[in-house]
Amino acid sequence: MVGDRIELRFEVVENKLTRFEGLFEQLGQRILAVENRLSHLEGLFEQMDRRVSGLEQLQRQGLGIMMGTWVSLMLAVLGLYFKG
Repeated sequence: MVGDRIELRFEVVENKLTRFEGLFEQLGQRILAVENRLSHLEGLFEQMDRRVSGLEQLQRQGLGIMMGTWVSLMLAVLGLYFKG
């Protein structure tokens, strides 16, 4: 009689532990899914950083070309002004 009640309690505890194991497995799978998504986002941010770096370089090159053109134009205008 007492042994039967103890066995029933052990079964209840065992069922609860089994349920907790299942919950922990689900939790682990969800954490892995979040980690995978974060890794993907990190990759996208790295790709954006590379693209922005390339755009900054193009901007510097464009600015250099514009400044060179402006200086050349001003020198030509000054040459025509002082020559004439």
